[in-house]
Amino acid sequence: MVIAAWRIIFFFQLHLQRSKNLPFIQYLISLAVIEAIRREASSILLELGIASGFVENLKIKWPNDIYYKNIKIGGILCHSRYSDGVYYVTNGIGLNLNNMAPTACINSLLCSVIEEFKCKESERNSMTFLNAEKKKVGREKLLAKILECFEDYYQIFDSKGFKALEPLYLSHWLHSGQKVHFRNVDSQKSIALQIQGLSSSGCLLAGRKQRRNIFSSNNLFQ
Repeated sequence: MVIAAWRIIFFFQLHLQRSKNLPFIQYLISLAVIEAIRREASSILLELGIASGFVENLKIKWPNDIYYKNIKIGGILCHSRYSDGVYYVTNGIGLNLNNMAPTACINSLLCSVIEEFKCKESERNSMTFLNAEKKKVGREKLLAKILECFEDYYQIFDSKGFKALEPLYLSHWLHSGQKVHFRNVDSQKSIALQIQGLSSSGCLLAGRKQRRNIFSSNNLFQ
């Protein structure tokens, strides 16, 4: 695990018995990261009397990136190997927490929301925003919250399957209703489709009038 002053990079390992569960691990981690950031940021905003403006802009870009609006602030990578009947899954998570470059970071974006609200409300209640610039999401607390949320989601997944969490996942992702192009490598034909969700095996679903699983190793998705 690496926790630098400006970012969080850490790894943890899972041992799985069933291969069909492998595609969903990155989705569970994405949910845990989003929920952890939401909780920590909401705690700060609530203390300042700010009801919204940040957490609703946290999104998942399929399959494993974390975005704030159209800005990437983190990502997840999962690598598995099989040995003696067990899948060893190493999961890596990287988050821009305090670094302003090359894109943006969680705390700078949170600070922007606070500053915007502060400008509107400071005349009415200036004491509320005393030392507001020091309000930041902490590294250790965020890391602990990510692991706590992942454990909660994994228990639900292990007992009820991903269907129990799919509505929550889809509520956080960027892609509902997006139009995409499906191109067959062999025929080179391109078909305009609309994203509809995830398949039971964890692949992307898109279609026209009927739901169709369009993602496979033999096709290109743009």
